Amino acid sequence: IPSRINQMWIKKFKVTQKLKGTNKYQPSIKIDVFSDTGKLPGTTVTLDWITQKGRSGTTKPKTTNRKGVVKIKLKKYKLADVITVTMNQIEQTDFEYNGAKNVKYENDCRLFSTECPDITIVQSEQD
Repeated sequence: IPSRINQMWIKKFKVTQKLKGTNKYQPSIKIDVFSDTGKLPGTTVTLDWITQKGRSGTTKPKTTNRKGVVKIKLKKYKLADVITVTMNQIEQTDFEYNGAKNVKYENDCRLFSTECPDITIVQSEQD
């Protein structure tokens, strides 16, 4: 029996978006899950989202591949929508999620940690 539970955390995080038609966009979130032993396949990740108008939902649970990477597509939103995303669940047998080790995101704050529980997505013109 292991004396301590292995920890897992988010090592990399990237938001991309695609324009859909003339008035919608669809963000995707790519997450790399890491542990004390390296890349962590088989980790299930679920995210919650809400728009500034109060439309909300939860993504279907997606599992990291053998490289510990999961890509989660959000819904299609109107171009003016501002989406707030929070971690709903990150689960792996015999591992404990430690948000304090997560990658720093935007304002130098650990992603989905107690200090920065959410991220904001707005439509960017780059696409």
